[in-house]
Amino acid sequence: MSERASQAIHAWAQALSQPMDVERFGAAMGPNGQVRRHGWGTRIDSVVEILDGLETITAWAQGANRHSVFVIESLQAEDDGTHFRARYRVEILNFLNRGWWRFSLDELGRIDVLWHRADALQDPAMRVATVPED
Repeated sequence: MSERASQAIHAWAQALSQPMDVERFGAAMGPNGQVRRHGWGTRIDSVVEILDGLETITAWAQGANRHSVFVIESLQAEDDGTHFRARYRVEILNFLNRGWWRFSLDELGRIDVLWHRADALQDPAMRVATVPED
């Protein structure tokens, strides 16, 4: 596993967890970086928004919940040798979800392009309540 990839994606998770500290984004992503965000529901496998450049990405992140905590659960290199895939967990107070980031690095080891795809959220009405057995 690339140490540079690990450092970059951990820096990205830290930046998202502290979005008001805009300096952190520059440690994770180059000035010409790009984030490609996937949609929700039926559009979960489609890129629905592209954020170009560190300034745009940093401005977007300012809208994040200030209580968000992103944690990297796993990281692996893809077979092509230039892309990496990280499994993340996000916790916001009593909310929990997971997803993945696929990314590549620039020549300085910062994120160049990052695909952001959250896991599908389970509709609370569809959850099956379990009753403990006596």
